[in-house]
Amino acid sequence: MTRSSLIFGFIVPRILIVLLWASTNWFHGVLVSTPGIIFGTIFMPTTLLWFSAVHNWFHGDWGGMQFLGLIVAALNDFSPLTAKKK
Repeated sequence: MTRSSLIFGFIVPRILIVLLWASTNWFHGVLVSTPGIIFGTIFMPTTLLWFSAVHNWFHGDWGGMQFLGLIVAALNDFSPLTAKKK
């Protein structure tokens, strides 16, 4: 991967969270505290976006597909940015 794609993938979820939080009520009822949204934005942005998507699109109902999406989002947040070299 090139550096620009890494930077793009790192920045876009955070910008999306800030735009959604500033211009809509997307996160209303998802997390009741601003520190929770700030923590999610810094450390787990994809998971925060998926958690809020389940809250808004599926009315907070957690089924198998929603949990699978949560696992994929968490793996995306915690995956290393570079491949291991042999």
